[in-house]
Amino acid sequence: MKALQHLHYGNGIVTPTENGYRLKIGPMAGRTSRYTNAQVDNYRGLQRNQFPNLPGQRIQLDARFSHPADQLVGTAGFGFWNACYGEITLKGITLPQATWFFFGSQRNHFPFSVEHAGNGWFANTIDVNRWKSLRWFPALGPLALLNRIPRIRHWIMPKIHHDFNIALQPIDIDITEWHRYALEWTASGCNFWVNDTLVCKTQHSPRGPLGFCCWMDNQYLSVTDTGKVAMGYEDVPEVQWLETRHFEIQFINS
Repeated sequence: MKALQHLHYGNGIVTPTENGYRLKIGPMAGRTSRYTNAQVDNYRGLQRNQFPNLPGQRIQLDARFSHPADQLVGTAGFGFWNACYGEITLKGITLPQATWFFFGSQRNHFPFSVEHAGNGWFANTIDVNRWKSLRWFPALGPLALLNRIPRIRHWIMPKIHHDFNIALQPIDIDITEWHRYALEWTASGCNFWVNDTLVCKTQHSPRGPLGFCCWMDNQYLSVTDTGKVAMGYEDVPEVQWLETRHFEIQFINS
């Protein structure tokens, strides 16, 4: 795999440790107009069609956070994505592809599930760059209105999630403790493991190419099923961090 590179933006700091990295942001009270990010990745300087990762790979690492999920702000996580949004080193945005362990603070909301809030700590896949998902786009405006009716929302959203190749599984653990995470990404699906226990198995899988990313930032994005959109940056009232160790990547049968 291409060597990992460090990205420091705003007051984000990447600190190498004996076996990994500590990604730290904050404090930034009263400065929400400023983006801050601490990140390691393997796609810096590449265009999206040059990203180095394809199905048939497995990543494993240990990770812990400085605060419980209900106290962290912004977003954080690790896995593979196509840098679709908010990636300051790439021009423009594109439709999302990702398979990763993802954290979103309570101010975030992602329309990935009818049953869950769309934030917190979860395993997730998405790939909107397929014909089955693109056919929904002309109807998204009317659907945002219809989704205000719960019966219609609970009928139509699972169909959209399926065609958008979305899987989401909340992970209910103490994220301030060390846990071992593993993600297997194949052409036929993705498997997510926590402490050697399978927590999510899905046939949804992004096609790629994607890049590996491990990050912590103060960004939020809220996109509700009823069409309300909000985005921006959160205050970071005190230092918060994501620490990783023992990162490995293996090639597996795709």
